[in-house]
Amino acid sequence: MPAKLSNFDRENMDRLLAGDFDWFSAKLMRLIMKADTDNKELLRQVFPDHVQAYDDYVRGEDVND
Repeated sequence: MPAKLSNFDRENMDRLLAGDFDWFSAKLMRLIMKADTDNKELLRQVFPDHVQAYDDYVRGEDVND
């Protein structure tokens, strides 16, 4: 079962991406933010919820769905 992004992380995506937190999901989200297209797609295979939440955030969509 793939890891799910916590509600707290979803609600605090701006702080999380800015580096305010130091747990695995926070570091993973910052890695996704820095990844090139090919590596982001590889990360999506293992962490689809995290990559989708990041993509939604970048597009200005609600990441809490």
